[in-house]
Amino acid sequence: MSKLVYINKFYEGSVINAYYSMYYTSLALLFKCGIKSENHGGTILLLKRLFNIDIKIISQAKKDRIDSQYYTRDNVGIEVNEKIASQAMKDAETYCNEIKVIIERLTNTQIGKVRKEFEEI
Repeated sequence: MSKLVYINKFYEGSVINAYYSMYYTSLALLFKCGIKSENHGGTILLLKRLFNIDIKIISQAKKDRIDSQYYTRDNVGIEVNEKIASQAMKDAETYCNEIKVIIERLTNTQIGKVRKEFEEI
């Protein structure tokens, strides 16, 4: 979806969709471990705490998504252009692929450890 809106020069939409692809992939990782999260910030913090994932990319994508979705260019001081949207899509692809690898490699033992640590939080 992000690429489709990008091709049609709706760069804000592309940034928004790039973030949501990262967020939903992150939720998939948590769901694989039996953890449900309904909070974007909480989901991101759980990734760091439970899986030691570098959250810089998804945190920046979240900020960019909020700026694109809720503010005008005058309020945030940035214009979402082709370059920003292109980078957002690249970041999303990289991030999602890394999370998918983690999901595929998770063993039942690792899932048990993650669940136990989650219960202790």
